[in-house]
Amino acid sequence: MEMNSKIPLGEFIRKLRKGKGLSLAGVERITHISRSYLCKLENSLRCNPTMDIIFRLSKCFGIDFSTIAQFCEGGVNLDNMDVKDIEHLLLNERYLFSDMELTIEAKMVLRKVIKEMAIYCEKKEISRGEGDRLMDLVDMLRKEILN
Repeated sequence: MEMNSKIPLGEFIRKLRKGKGLSLAGVERITHISRSYLCKLENSLRCNPTMDIIFRLSKCFGIDFSTIAQFCEGGVNLDNMDVKDIEHLLLNERYLFSDMELTIEAKMVLRKVIKEMAIYCEKKEISRGEGDRLMDLVDMLRKEILN
């Protein structure tokens, strides 16, 4: 496939799936996206999948998320998407982290980690204690996930 060829999203996904030797049922098992939805997507009956769907498909096929935009008509326009506060996403949405869906307790710890990282990234100089505090939070998150 040439990098500058533009094909419909559904056709691109079908080629990826067949290239991996997967059936629709196989992709469904890996991504938890229904066969019905996948079939509609491949046949261009669904043309606007969510970023979550595209992320799961890109992970299944072992390609970068951005690759889809290079091969598909229109691609994914991130400029027109609603921007949500990270706290809303972390606490209210379902997502995988470390290949598992997080409990609310783990989401709260992840929220603390991200808040601390934001503070960490804004500073020109970081003390050893600040770095240690961030690593302590990461360790708390690890323990929460392993429980």
